[in-house]
Amino acid sequence: MPDAPEPPPGSGTPKPTAPASPPLRVSDADREATAERLRQACAEGRIDAEELDGRLGQTYRARTAPDLVEVLHDLPGVPSAPSVDPEPTRSHPRRRLRAATASYVGLNAWMVGIWAATDIHGYFWPVWTLLPGGIGLITAWIRGGDPPHHLARRAERDVRRREARRGRDRLPR
Repeated sequence: MPDAPEPPPGSGTPKPTAPASPPLRVSDADREATAERLRQACAEGRIDAEELDGRLGQTYRARTAPDLVEVLHDLPGVPSAPSVDPEPTRSHPRRRLRAATASYVGLNAWMVGIWAATDIHGYFWPVWTLLPGGIGLITAWIRGGDPPHHLARRAERDVRRREARRGRDRLPR
């Protein structure tokens, strides 16, 4: 079946456009900031306690930035959308540790499988991937998944530098 011909330019028929990007999801910190703003508005007498309860429920159910903007739409001094950090958040240390453990187990199971399929009565060469990785993994589990101190200090320094750079970029020129 042939495609329908395009309307001539200026005919007034709009062309289909690409769908808009979906609204950004909000974090717990965004919800807490909105809840704090609502409590402040209640303390100022802008909303009463009953309305505060309703709006707080709406705030904690919010999933996207427009949901939070809707809760604050009639309050003064409210930004158009909650600030969303474009940088990805770092995963929790325990989650990283579980992922590393799964990778370690998967890789070494593969190595032992190759060894078993090719030379089960010969030299156990997977020991060279099992030992160093296992020692590192055990050390990480003992530390609780936190990076070594020098890496943590470096990460904190990088965050401070990035924040300082952001602050300079916002200054009027």
